[in-house]
Amino acid sequence: MGVSAGGNLAAVVSVLARDSGIRLRCQVLVQPVIGFDPYSESARIYGEKGNPLDMDSIIDFTTKYLGDLKEAFNPLFTPILTNPSNLPPALIITAERDALRDDPLPALRGGVSLWGSRRLPRLLRGY
Repeated sequence: MGVSAGGNLAAVVSVLARDSGIRLRCQVLVQPVIGFDPYSESARIYGEKGNPLDMDSIIDFTTKYLGDLKEAFNPLFTPILTNPSNLPPALIITAERDALRDDPLPALRGGVSLWGSRRLPRLLRGY
C-alpha cells in the first residue's frame, strides 16, 4: 500500500516482485504517482496556478524526487511504462480535484487487473 509518492513505490515494488517471481495478492494505491500526462483532463483542469498541486509544483516535486527529469521515463519511476501482465490486482483511490487523478488510467487500459477503484468526489489531493 502507498499514498502519493508511496503509491509510486508500491507500484514499482509490485513490478519488481513480479519480475523476481514473487506473487503479491494485491496493490492498494491511494492517489498514486505512477506516470504523469500533462495533457490529461485532470492536469489541464487542476494543474492551473492557484490549485493546491499546480504544474509548477508537480515539476518541482518530481525534480526533487528524481534529481533529473530525464528519469521520469525510467520504468522504476513510471511503472505504467512496464509490461502490465501478471501484476497483482490493484485497488486505486483518487481524489476528484487532483491534477494527477488520471495518472492510473493508462495502466488500467494497459491490462492491470482492477480489484477496485474509487474516485472521492469534491476532494482535493491530500484530502
